[in-house]
Amino acid sequence: MARREIQVFNMSFLDMMTNFLGAVIILFLLSAQNISKAPAGSGLVRKVEGSYDLDRLVLHGQTTNVKIGDTLMLVVKDNQVVASSDNKGYATDPKPARPYVDTTGMTKPNNPGEAIIIESAITSKCNDAGTPKPGDDSYTIDIKVTKSGKKGIFCYIDNQLVTYDKNTTLGPFLILNGTKTLSIRDGQNASLTKNVPINPPQPCSKSDPPPPPAITAPPVAGMINFYAKWDDPKDKVNIYVKKGSRWVYGGKTHDDQIGAWSELEAKTGIFKRENTNVETVRQNSNFIPGTYQIYLHYKGTKGMKQPQKEVSVTLWLINAKYPSETKQLPVKIPYSKNSPIRGAGKALVTVEITNDGHFKII
Repeated sequence: MARREIQVFNMSFLDMMTNFLGAVIILFLLSAQNISKAPAGSGLVRKVEGSYDLDRLVLHGQTTNVKIGDTLMLVVKDNQVVASSDNKGYATDPKPARPYVDTTGMTKPNNPGEAIIIESAITSKCNDAGTPKPGDDSYTIDIKVTKSGKKGIFCYIDNQLVTYDKNTTLGPFLILNGTKTLSIRDGQNASLTKNVPINPPQPCSKSDPPPPPAITAPPVAGMINFYAKWDDPKDKVNIYVKKGSRWVYGGKTHDDQIGAWSELEAKTGIFKRENTNVETVRQNSNFIPGTYQIYLHYKGTKGMKQPQKEVSVTLWLINAKYPSETKQLPVKIPYSKNSPIRGAGKALVTVEITNDGHFKII
């Protein structure tokens, strides 16, 4: 049997190698389809919007020439330019050497250290508006506001612009509205707010006082009456009216320049005379202008050896033409042996009757 010659590169081996090489080429071509052939630097971030805080960055970007599966490399800088450097590490021209993120438009959350602080808030005293009505009593507030953390310039208090670190007067506010709550809002950060309650001062107006009780003058005749009345008819009290050097009293009962004296209800009989507790000097049909001094004299008590030290008497100044000018004067009259004509005692009151009939107490 003849021996066959061995051939290393026979047809079967070449077929196998050819098939293997073809498979590798096919795999390489398939893999190359997933690699971006875009030129270096052609894929840039054109615009970035979003927000950031201490531990998170959320971006919404617009890019060019970037496909799904491509590797995207970003360098995040805050509105700054990345400077290139030479091979020794020294900075050269401040020109962007690679893409960077423009953070314009990002919103930073409030700094936890930011706060509105009320340095002082003082209410003024009550203002009664010049009326007795409590409903219009008002007050103002002197306030000074500052801000911690990020520096502030101004704020709004109830929509009124107020400068930080400066005393400002607010108001006026009505006291009857009770506690005033000031709503404060930072002028640069609308989300930074503060509400401050302020208690008003006490009202200072008093309601109209009740009118004094009407004076009911004794029912006596005449235009003008100087009228004295006391409790006990046994007390000997006499009225004296002086005008210039003229007098009218129980011993001289009439003078045309003064008027007429009377005991009114005194009764005089053949054997006795009953005293009353009233004496008056009056001007009957018309008033007589001039200045009058009125005296009262207590000279003892009938039936008593030892007189009282003093007695209480009510002196009336009665004006029939102007009843509102009628005066009631309670007085105490000390005991005296001598009468006013002899220089005892002092005038209790001096009254001027004007030409038109008014009373003026001097």
